[in-house]
Amino acid sequence: MPQVYPELSTYAPAILYRGDGFDGLTEDVAATSKTSGWIGPVVDSRTSLPSLVESGAIPPIIRYPEVAPRTVIGRYSVLPYYRELEADLANLGWRLANTHAQHEWIANVSQWAPLLGNLTPETYTSRWDLVPEGAYILKGETNSRKDKWSTHMYAPTKADIPRVFARLLEDSLIGPQGIVARRYYPLKRLGVGINDMPFVHEYRLFYWGTTYLAGGFYWSSFEDSEKYTEVPVEALQVGAAAASIVAEHAQFFVIDVAETESGDWIVIELNDGQMSGLSETDPVALYTALQDAYFSDAFMLRGLPPEQAQRLLDAMRAHHTAPPPFQVQVIDPITREPRGREIVFGGAGPRQRQVFGG
Repeated sequence: MPQVYPELSTYAPAILYRGDGFDGLTEDVAATSKTSGWIGPVVDSRTSLPSLVESGAIPPIIRYPEVAPRTVIGRYSVLPYYRELEADLANLGWRLANTHAQHEWIANVSQWAPLLGNLTPETYTSRWDLVPEGAYILKGETNSRKDKWSTHMYAPTKADIPRVFARLLEDSLIGPQGIVARRYYPLKRLGVGINDMPFVHEYRLFYWGTTYLAGGFYWSSFEDSEKYTEVPVEALQVGAAAASIVAEHAQFFVIDVAETESGDWIVIELNDGQMSGLSETDPVALYTALQDAYFSDAFMLRGLPPEQAQRLLDAMRAHHTAPPPFQVQVIDPITREPRGREIVFGGAGPRQRQVFGG
């Protein structure tokens, strides 16, 4: 007798991307998400999302345990008015992948750096006179001026901190964020760019909770970037260790990791996945894995065995070109009569079914 589960539902997530050309140099969100087989809505305006509160309209449904209904995953679209967007979406019955509070946590290095401990450089927010002797990186809580490395970021000695700090304080982007100093550990250099900006052995890793989605070489502008197509195992190991901590505070995020001259790997930066560029990450691989991770949570966090969840995910991938509706039905928990126990792929063409045995 197969195990019986109650019939619940979880909504397919939507993608809300900025359609005004902001992401044009990075990716075509609509095209790549479609290629990846994204099931839910992909829109460039929140007004294009169906209101789940007033009209009762729903996006495509996956009929199985409900863990994160009505989720909107932003791509380049949540700033500068994150809190207002969050409120607008809530009025429509949706919520962002990261709450405003989670976004703020990721955006403030002084909050997450202490929790990562020796996975990331020591970080100081005040009393520069008390920091140990050595070289430092100065940056805003969220952003940096890598393109002005020699004048607005790198302090080769403790005595140079006030000079770099003063320049950042006058910067209209960095100054209002609050400025932090991070201990500088020499990284493995691959080349040098403008203003002595180093191109280093660094990778960007995307995560949904503790699940690694996809990653790629960080420096897209480096002329030999094609030589670094595979993310090293050591980078993934450090990323996984950091993700186990970060996932307690945010859902969708990126971790930038780099190799030091001594061969160790450290966390350089965290960012909200909703506002993070791809670097050299394959966008189709990212959206495919992101949708899988989302539904994997939906299938497994309420009791569906991993092997059955994997079969559902495999079926979804195999039929990802079918238009909605797309749903999973199970056996009635009371009558034990079949209510489908199958994935049903709807659309304009013939209905396709993949039935799972007991």
